Amino acid sequence: MSTMTGVMSGAVTNTPGLGAAQAAVKDLHIGGSDTSLMTLAYAVAYPFGVFGIIIAMLLLKKLFGINLDREKELHRKLDVLRSNRPVSLHLILENKQLDGKPLRVLFDLLKEPIVVSRLSHDGVIFTPSPSTVLAEGDILLVVASRKKWSN
Repeated sequence: MSTMTGVMSGAVTNTPGLGAAQAAVKDLHIGGSDTSLMTLAYAVAYPFGVFGIIIAMLLLKKLFGINLDREKELHRKLDVLRSNRPVSLHLILENKQLDGKPLRVLFDLLKEPIVVSRLSHDGVIFTPSPSTVLAEGDILLVVASRKKWSN
Protein backbone atom coordinates (compact mmCIF):
# COMPACT_ATOMS: atom_id res chain seq x y z
CA MET A 1 0.00 0.00 0.00
CA SER A 2 2.80 2.43 0.84
CA THR A 3 4.49 1.77 -2.51
CA MET A 4 1.30 2.51 -4.41
CA THR A 5 0.77 5.69 -2.38
CA GLY A 6 4.26 6.82 -3.35
CA VAL A 7 3.67 5.95 -7.01
CA MET A 8 0.35 7.80 -7.05
CA SER A 9 1.84 10.90 -5.39
CA GLY A 10 4.78 10.92 -7.79
CA ALA A 11 2.69 10.31 -10.90
CA VAL A 12 0.54 13.37 -10.18
CA THR A 13 3.58 15.32 -8.86
CA ASN A 14 1.85 15.87 -5.53
CA THR A 15 4.58 16.36 -2.95
CA PRO A 16 2.18 17.56 -0.22
CA GLY A 17 0.17 14.37 -0.78
CA LEU A 18 3.30 12.30 -0.18
CA GLY A 19 4.00 14.19 3.03
CA ALA A 20 0.44 13.71 4.24
CA ALA A 21 0.57 9.99 3.48
CA GLN A 22 3.88 9.62 5.32
CA ALA A 23 2.51 11.51 8.33
CA ALA A 24 -0.63 9.33 8.34
CA VAL A 25 1.43 6.14 8.28
CA LYS A 26 3.53 7.34 11.23
CA ASP A 27 0.55 8.68 13.23
CA LEU A 28 -1.56 5.54 12.74
CA HIS A 29 1.40 3.22 13.49
CA ILE A 30 0.57 1.05 10.50
CA GLY A 31 2.67 -2.07 10.69
CA GLY A 32 4.65 -3.17 7.66
CA SER A 33 4.57 0.27 6.07
CA ASP A 34 7.94 1.64 5.13
CA THR A 35 7.99 5.37 4.45
CA SER A 36 11.37 5.09 2.74
CA LEU A 37 9.81 2.73 0.19
CA MET A 38 7.00 5.26 -0.28
CA THR A 39 9.58 7.98 -0.94
CA LEU A 40 11.48 5.78 -3.40
CA ALA A 41 8.28 4.98 -5.33
CA TYR A 42 7.50 8.70 -5.41
CA ALA A 43 10.99 9.51 -6.76
CA VAL A 44 10.67 6.88 -9.51
CA ALA A 45 7.20 7.97 -10.64
CA TYR A 46 7.74 11.75 -10.42
CA PRO A 47 9.72 12.16 -13.71
CA PHE A 48 7.02 10.23 -15.57
CA GLY A 49 4.44 12.61 -14.17
CA VAL A 50 6.40 15.66 -15.33
CA PHE A 51 7.62 14.42 -18.68
CA GLY A 52 4.45 12.45 -19.37
CA ILE A 53 2.32 15.58 -19.53
CA ILE A 54 4.88 17.34 -21.74
CA ILE A 55 5.01 14.40 -24.14
CA ALA A 56 1.22 14.13 -24.13
CA MET A 57 0.87 17.84 -25.00
CA LEU A 58 3.37 17.51 -27.86
CA LEU A 59 1.58 14.44 -29.21
CA LEU A 60 -1.82 16.15 -29.02
CA LYS A 61 -0.36 19.18 -30.81
CA LYS A 62 0.81 16.93 -33.65
CA LEU A 63 -2.36 14.84 -33.67
CA PHE A 64 -4.66 17.87 -33.99
CA GLY A 65 -2.30 19.81 -36.28
CA ILE A 66 -2.03 22.88 -34.04
CA ASN A 67 0.10 25.69 -35.42
CA LEU A 68 1.14 28.01 -32.57
CA ASP A 69 1.80 31.00 -34.84
CA ARG A 70 -1.65 30.68 -36.40
CA GLU A 71 -3.23 30.30 -32.94
CA LYS A 72 -1.43 33.42 -31.70
CA GLU A 73 -2.68 35.39 -34.71
CA LEU A 74 -6.25 34.19 -34.17
CA HIS A 75 -6.01 35.14 -30.51
CA ARG A 76 -4.70 38.60 -31.43
CA LYS A 77 -7.62 39.08 -33.87
CA LEU A 78 -10.08 37.97 -31.22
CA ASP A 79 -8.63 40.54 -28.79
CA VAL A 80 -9.06 43.26 -31.43
CA LEU A 81 -12.68 42.24 -32.00
CA ARG A 82 -13.36 42.24 -28.28
CA SER A 83 -11.77 45.66 -27.83
CA ASN A 84 -14.06 47.16 -30.51
CA ARG A 85 -17.21 45.59 -29.11
CA PRO A 86 -19.74 48.21 -28.02
CA VAL A 87 -20.55 48.71 -24.38
CA SER A 88 -23.83 49.65 -22.76
CA LEU A 89 -23.94 51.96 -19.76
CA HIS A 90 -26.70 53.15 -17.50
CA LEU A 91 -26.16 56.87 -16.91
CA ILE A 92 -28.13 59.03 -14.51
CA LEU A 93 -28.69 62.57 -15.76
CA GLU A 94 -27.36 64.91 -13.07
CA ASN A 95 -26.41 67.91 -15.22
CA LYS A 96 -28.91 70.67 -14.42
CA GLN A 97 -28.06 72.42 -17.71
CA LEU A 98 -29.55 69.50 -19.65
CA ASP A 99 -32.79 69.53 -17.62
CA GLY A 100 -35.65 70.41 -19.97
CA LYS A 101 -33.50 70.12 -23.12
CA PRO A 102 -34.13 67.66 -25.96
CA LEU A 103 -31.93 64.58 -26.27
CA ARG A 104 -30.34 65.93 -29.48
CA VAL A 105 -28.53 68.55 -27.33
CA LEU A 106 -26.71 65.71 -25.59
CA PHE A 107 -25.70 64.28 -28.98
CA ASP A 108 -24.37 67.69 -30.05
CA LEU A 109 -22.37 68.04 -26.82
CA LEU A 110 -20.73 64.64 -27.04
CA LYS A 111 -19.90 64.77 -30.76
CA GLU A 112 -19.43 61.00 -30.56
CA PRO A 113 -21.61 58.34 -32.15
CA ILE A 114 -23.78 56.97 -29.33
CA VAL A 115 -27.21 55.39 -29.16
CA VAL A 116 -29.59 56.05 -26.30
CA SER A 117 -31.46 52.77 -26.41
CA ARG A 118 -33.80 53.29 -23.46
CA LEU A 119 -34.72 56.09 -21.12
CA SER A 120 -36.34 55.76 -17.71
CA HIS A 121 -38.34 58.82 -16.65
CA ASP A 122 -40.35 58.66 -13.40
CA GLY A 123 -40.26 54.86 -13.51
CA VAL A 124 -41.54 54.65 -17.10
CA ILE A 125 -39.10 53.03 -19.53
CA PHE A 126 -39.36 53.89 -23.22
CA THR A 127 -37.29 54.28 -26.38
CA PRO A 128 -36.44 57.98 -26.72
CA SER A 129 -36.26 60.04 -29.89
CA PRO A 130 -33.92 62.99 -30.46
CA SER A 131 -36.76 65.31 -29.52
CA THR A 132 -37.41 63.60 -26.16
CA VAL A 133 -37.07 66.14 -23.36
CA LEU A 134 -34.59 65.21 -20.65
CA ALA A 135 -35.16 65.70 -16.93
CA GLU A 136 -32.76 65.57 -14.02
CA GLY A 137 -32.69 62.04 -12.59
CA ASP A 138 -33.55 60.34 -15.88
CA ILE A 139 -31.68 57.08 -16.43
CA LEU A 140 -30.31 56.62 -19.95
CA LEU A 141 -29.13 53.31 -21.40
CA VAL A 142 -26.30 54.42 -23.67
CA VAL A 143 -24.61 52.15 -26.22
CA ALA A 144 -21.26 53.37 -27.51
CA SER A 145 -17.88 52.25 -28.77
CA ARG A 146 -15.69 50.77 -26.03
CA LYS A 147 -12.79 52.98 -27.08
CA LYS A 148 -14.82 56.16 -26.57
CA TRP A 149 -15.94 55.28 -23.03
CA SER A 150 -12.82 53.60 -21.66
CA ASN A 151 -10.83 56.83 -21.63
